[in-house]
Amino acid sequence: MTIAELVKETGIQYRMIKEWLSRYAKEGYAGLTTRKRGRPKTVEPKTDADRIHQLKMENEVLRSFLNECERRDAKR
Repeated sequence: MTIAELVKETGIQYRMIKEWLSRYAKEGYAGLTTRKRGRPKTVEPKTDADRIHQLKMENEVLRSFLNECERRDAKR
């Protein structure tokens, strides 16, 4: 069956079928599996102690950033 016949029969775009065939030729079945897109989800701390530790680290980073901003402003 040609790609044109597949497009007619299934209604799937020609370009999509070509991409699937290309992926299959390069990677086999694994090339056709769903790939996750976008930024990975952040992992939430499991315990209160983990959450407190995370917040302390965030505060330290923010304090450092604020100090750096103030230092740069003072130079101006």
